[in-house]
Amino acid sequence: MNDEKWGDILDLIEQKFGVLEKNEEEIPIGDDFEDDKAREKVESVIFNGPLGKMKVQRITRPVILDKKVHYSKRIGAKTEVEITFSEEEFTQKIKVFKWDDIDREWVEVEAGGLRFA
Repeated sequence: MNDEKWGDILDLIEQKFGVLEKNEEEIPIGDDFEDDKAREKVESVIFNGPLGKMKVQRITRPVILDKKVHYSKRIGAKTEVEITFSEEEFTQKIKVFKWDDIDREWVEVEAGGLRFA
């Protein structure tokens, strides 16, 4: 999903339901917090939809180019996984959640449970 389609979805949500809250944050990927390239961007919109309070998230991550496993056959030796991320290419996915009043948490909605009129 490109930025234009994401913008269209946000406009549609705002026109039909109104936006309660918008958030955007960057989260480190994995254990390597010092590497600025290894971050994912999470954009979310909360609104009152047909199923009640709902949240739509777009998660953008860099593409994994290579994984190298460093290990030794000695007993007690450490194993490390070295991951190389792309600087230009990104993957994106969309998740839809609805608010569960009983458990007071967000529950992911499966794609088969969505209807578009």
